Amino acid sequence: MKLSKNFFAKKYLGYTLIELIIVMVLIGIITAISVPSYRAFKVSSQLNYAAEKIITEWQSLISCARSTSILGSDGKNTGIQLILNEGDNFITKKIANNPDANEYCSDTKSDGEKISLGEEIKISAIESSDSSPSLLEIKFLPPYGHLDPGTGEIKITLELGSKTRILTGFLKSGLITAGQ
Repeated sequence: MKLSKNFFAKKYLGYTLIELIIVMVLIGIITAISVPSYRAFKVSSQLNYAAEKIITEWQSLISCARSTSILGSDGKNTGIQLILNEGDNFITKKIANNPDANEYCSDTKSDGEKISLGEEIKISAIESSDSSPSLLEIKFLPPYGHLDPGTGEIKITLELGSKTRILTGFLKSGLITAGQ
């Protein structure tokens, strides 16, 4: 008995309908699990980015106040401000009427520069150990970049949807930290 070459060859090429359905179900399950995790990660990342922007500007302005004091200011108010307003999605940094600060802090405009935190992110609350203002103007004072008003702490709450991020700033030392 002689076997032909085509005897061991598959009769059907390709995938069966059942195999395709199983693959589609697996893709659907993996997608259903990963999409909510991705959305939560995206919201968390946006809040972290906004918090980092505020921290960076805060530290930049403290450094600017110190430089202004060391390199030329006569110890008066530097006019360097960080302005936060409840309900806004931006912060404003500003240098007012100080040629030394304008010289040493070249990245800050004297008429104020709005820095976006993101379209959907809002400053939902500002709390101070002294009061709970809806508008906070922090003045960076020489020689160490101390902040005015007060000597306590402030809490800035950023909000995106139902998620929040709280920043805590210590006015006397100038330290600012981001919490959960």
